[in-house]
Amino acid sequence: MLPDTEHAETLRHLEIDGCPATVFTVRAGSVPRTELVVSVPGRSLQYTVTGNAEAANFALIDREMQALISSFHVEKVPTPKSGKR
Repeated sequence: MLPDTEHAETLRHLEIDGCPATVFTVRAGSVPRTELVVSVPGRSLQYTVTGNAEAANFALIDREMQALISSFHVEKVPTPKSGKR
């Protein structure tokens, strides 16, 4: 389940290692917040990476988030059968 993206300024859907992902930007006043949300199908797992910046540094956060998206990897380890980790 995605966070509320109704007020997103940018919204992009993508796929990372076969997992659906969304990156979006919202503003709280003049401060932009960019989030990457990756959901793992068949599991109740969701990864969220959030970047915040002053309005003047928004381009920096956008570049950093693009680098994170490029490097993000979902391992999809098997679920333990015995309940032990």
